[in-house]
Parts: sequence; structure tokens; C-alpha cells
Amino acid sequence: MRNKGDISGLVWGTAVGDSLGLPAEGISPAEIKKLGWHDNWKHRFICGRGMLSDDTEHTLMVLEALTAAILGALAGAQLGRSGIPDEWVEPINDWPKGKSFIKAHIQCIHDGRAARSPFFLLQLARNLIFLIIVLLHGLTRLIPFRMRKMLFTD
Repeated sequence: MRNKGDISGLVWGTAVGDSLGLPAEGISPAEIKKLGWHDNWKHRFICGRGMLSDDTEHTLMVLEALTAAILGALAGAQLGRSGIPDEWVEPINDWPKGKSFIKAHIQCIHDGRAARSPFFLLQLARNLIFLIIVLLHGLTRLIPFRMRKMLFTD
């Protein structure tokens, strides 16, 4: 992206397209034409208002994740491993992947070899555990804000 305007246009374009298209989601072009919506796009969701779906939310999350990953990668490439504080690296403790997994991949890249992934069933077990954690974390959004603040504040 060249400048802030490009990013702004990307996000607002996604939001507008999502909001205009949401009422037609899952409807065939022929049905859209029968409804008289063809070439007549406007906000139609509730009381003529637009509503964003998870598509816009996912766009924002991906943009944030890519920005953080790219900036982190550039900083790491510039500084090298020695420029990354140990207190940021040491807490990485994933299973079956973790610091040893990352170190092995780095060595494979240096050696020009293909990196191997952990055993499929271990990875599947890890992903199922992660899914449960993500779902439980998502359910915390149903807890009233005051109680959430009390439960999850350091």
C-alpha cells in the first residue's frame, strides 16, 4: 500500500460492498433481478440501513495481523535474532510446534532443505484443543462487560 488513503479506500470499499451486498447474500442473480434490485443497489437491510457482516470484520483482522507480521518480520530481519528481546521469545510454548520447531525450520531454510511438519495426528490434536480454547474465549463475549473486566484483568 502506498499511503493511508489506499488503506482507507480498501477498508471502506470492503465495508460498503459488504453492507450493500449482505441482503443479497445467497440469492441467485435471477432472484435479485426478480426483486428489482439489479442495477439498483442501495442499503436494504433494516430500515434502509446497511449492516456489516463478518466479511468486513475478517478484512480488518487480516489487515491488522498482516501489518503486525510484516512490521515484526522487517524489524526482525533488520535486527536479527539478537535484536529480539528474550522475554518476547521465551513465552512461546506451543505444542507440537514451538521454539524447536521454528529453529528447525530456520536451519532447513539455511541448508536449502524442505522443512518437515510435525506428525499429522499431533497437529490435529493441537488444532482441536486450540478450537476449544477459541470457542471458550469467544463465549466470554457473552459475559457482561463488568464481570469480564473483573475476571480477566491482570
